[in-house]
Amino acid sequence: MPGQKRRATIQDVARLAGVSSATVSRVLNQTVFVNPKTQEKVRNAIESLHYVPSSAAQALAGNKTKTIGLFVHGISEVFFVPLLRGIELSASKAGYNLLIHTTYSQQKNPAYKMLGHHNTDGVLVFSDSLNDEELGHLVSRGVPCVLIYHSPPNGLRIPSINIDNMAGAIQVVDHLIHIHQRRRIVFLRGPSNNHDAVWREKGYRQALEQNDIAYDESLVSDGNFHFQTAADSMQGLIRKGTAFDAVFCADDGSAFGAYAALKDAGIRVPQDVSLAGFDDVYFAAHFSPGLTTVQAPTEEVGKLAVDTLLGRIRDKDIPEHVLLPTRLKIRQSCGCVE
Repeated sequence: MPGQKRRATIQDVARLAGVSSATVSRVLNQTVFVNPKTQEKVRNAIESLHYVPSSAAQALAGNKTKTIGLFVHGISEVFFVPLLRGIELSASKAGYNLLIHTTYSQQKNPAYKMLGHHNTDGVLVFSDSLNDEELGHLVSRGVPCVLIYHSPPNGLRIPSINIDNMAGAIQVVDHLIHIHQRRRIVFLRGPSNNHDAVWREKGYRQALEQNDIAYDESLVSDGNFHFQTAADSMQGLIRKGTAFDAVFCADDGSAFGAYAALKDAGIRVPQDVSLAGFDDVYFAAHFSPGLTTVQAPTEEVGKLAVDTLLGRIRDKDIPEHVLLPTRLKIRQSCGCVE
């Protein structure tokens, strides 16, 4: 059996990339401008050789980089405010900095190369910001990872922090059925590849089944966690003459979009139609009428994700998967009086 391979050096990287060791150092430290094409050659050589800079390796061994990374698709939605607040609070309390990489735009280099041993002690991965292959690359290189709002792919053991989406959806649909006698409940679902969206739709369908209401595909349309998508879907249902007496949206942003479409059509909330969302973002309480929604512990998810990652970095025993509870937050949009 062959012995352990010699660890690659900065000189090895320089030879493979066809540049000087000083250029490699500049690319790693990002202190001096280096031509993008040259940077790409150097990063490809680093990846090919699995090179870890000696200073970063020493920092990792002593847990001294004091930086954790966060992969996130984008941070434009109001949902991310409490999540980032929770992450930052826990990281700061532990004396760690936070390095964020967004994966929304197309990258020449794979996203997983942007955060790792060279600049962090470990990474948080939000939802679908990395695909299964990219997660596999991080794990194979020994980068400590924790998933947020996402379950690990088959074959990968990565701790994850999730909320009980299914139970939350069941609560809100049950409320619409039992308290407000709604039976034609529109569901504006989230993105098909999103962990939260999948489980919220399962909760919607299970609540209908438990209440002996047949699932009706004509009442389900796209919300995509997006105001305008939800508004367009709602307008389409209204134009078709679809009969409904309630709308449950997979997130609050979609609920705001649905409300705009209902209002434009002269349909009153909650007098004519009950409306409910999911997440309980800040604006939900200040909306008029106040939005009935499922309260998710978003800030707590951020805090716990950091604590779990630090436990993994320090090689402590940590729970493999955590499921935080959700609860129904009743306001006026469903027809209740607070």
